[in-house]
Amino acid sequence: MSIKTKTKRLIYVKDPQLRKFRTALREILKIAQVSECRRLRDLSNTLEVDDFEVWLDKKKKIEEQIDELVRARNRAPIGCRVCGHQDLDLIFNPCSSQWYCEGCYTFNQVSYKENPPPYVSDWKKLYP
Repeated sequence: MSIKTKTKRLIYVKDPQLRKFRTALREILKIAQVSECRRLRDLSNTLEVDDFEVWLDKKKKIEEQIDELVRARNRAPIGCRVCGHQDLDLIFNPCSSQWYCEGCYTFNQVSYKENPPPYVSDWKKLYP
C-alpha cells in the first residue's frame, strides 16, 4: 500500500457556462455549510438537560460537529482562502491543504520568497 502525497494542482475551467455552474455549486455548498452550522448552534443553545455532565457531553458533541464542518469548508475548493472569491480558478497548496485563487497564491509565493519566515529554511516548501 503506497501513501499518496498531495501535490499542487489547479482547477481551471474555460467554458463560461461551466464556470457559472461551478460558481453556483460553490455558493450552494457554502450556504448549506452555514445553514447546518447555524442549526447546530441553535440546537446547542437550546439544550435543556437536568444533569450537568450529560448537558456538557451533548454540547461537546455538537461543537465537534460544528468544528468538523468548518474544517471541511476550509479545505474544500469552495473559494479562495484569502480573498474569498468563489468565481475564480483555484490552486491547491499541499503545504497548507487549502485552496487559493491564482492572484493570492502568486502574491503569497512572492511574499514568502522576498521575506521568508524564520521557521522555514526553504520558502518553496510553503508555496511549491
